[in-house]
Amino acid sequence: MTIAIGPIGLVRALEWAAVGVAGLAGAWASYDFGMQLGGPLMGVVAALNGAAICSLLVGALFDRLRPRPRG
Repeated sequence: MTIAIGPIGLVRALEWAAVGVAGLAGAWASYDFGMQLGGPLMGVVAALNGAAICSLLVGALFDRLRPRPRG
C-alpha cells in the first residue's frame, strides 16, 4: 500500500487505521461474548461478525464526516 504525500493521503490512511482498530476491538469483545454463549466455534463466528459490524459502522461515520465533492 502506498500513501500519497499530502493531507488527503494522510487522512485516508488514518481512516483505514481507525477502521482496523474498530474491527479489532469488535472482534475482541464479540469473541468473549461468543465463548460465553457456545464455546470456541461460536466465539470465532461472533468475532468475525463483530469485526465486520464495527468496521462498517466506523467506515460509515467517516463517510458522513467527509465533505462531499461539489459538482
